[in-house]
Amino acid sequence: MKRLVFAGVAVLCASAAFGAVTDNAPGVPEATKAAEPVSYNPAFGSLIRSWSTSPVMAGGIACFSDGYVVLGDWTAARFASYGWRVYTTTGSYVRSVSVTTTSNGCRGASATNHRGSGYFVDIQEGGGTFLYTYSSGGNPGGTGTSLGVSAYGRGIAWDGTYYYATLGGYGTQIGIFASTGSQVGTVPGTVHTLGIYDYSVRGDYLYVGTQTGGAITREVYLSNGSVIRSFSTSSWTAGIDDGPVDKYLYCYHQTNYSAAVYDGPSAPAVSPSSIGKIKTLYR
Repeated sequence: MKRLVFAGVAVLCASAAFGAVTDNAPGVPEATKAAEPVSYNPAFGSLIRSWSTSPVMAGGIACFSDGYVVLGDWTAARFASYGWRVYTTTGSYVRSVSVTTTSNGCRGASATNHRGSGYFVDIQEGGGTFLYTYSSGGNPGGTGTSLGVSAYGRGIAWDGTYYYATLGGYGTQIGIFASTGSQVGTVPGTVHTLGIYDYSVRGDYLYVGTQTGGAITREVYLSNGSVIRSFSTSSWTAGIDDGPVDKYLYCYHQTNYSAAVYDGPSAPAVSPSSIGKIKTLYR
């Protein structure tokens, strides 16, 4: 069983009022972009492919083992208007599905959950967490039921034992929840102060899109909350989910209306580094 580190009381910060175009962290200018070095495995964070998702800008993303991804916009109005947008994992548009359970925009999503492959989950900031059905072939259900996880923030993930869900808006901690919905801890460290969006959890690590320092996706060691490595992206990562088959990271980006696929943490380290870069380029 995964070792949990229990943190103190969640730091409750007031959520900022969001603009109509982008969802900015307080004090973070849209043009800010800075790279951080990847400490090992040069393939990690390399762009595999990307595609346009216009007119839906960004929000949660859920990646399924049958080769489909489901996207939802972060704004309540566009989420209600466009519903779920379904694509293949290679970027081909499939369909839209109307969503009737829209307490707010879809801020985060995850195909993995405690109910199995016939479901997926999302989190709607200020609206709570929900469970939706999923049928093979890229067919999400539009009516959600309460997941019972008492978080209402910006991201959600399931690691096979626990849910990780942001307790509130910007600056609030990531809570750790049992499948029954009871909170059992919080992610330690200060990652919650970095203007976080959605995240995924794989093994002992969390992969989270952040705004502080630029549009950066960070790998965080869950045992102590330390940042292990990171990579910069073309725009803020509003949604992120694991590829259950290919083990890539599927990201949904703000401002440029796109989804992108990056080499994930399972990519093997290689030596010399040029070999890894060449393999990634021609994959």
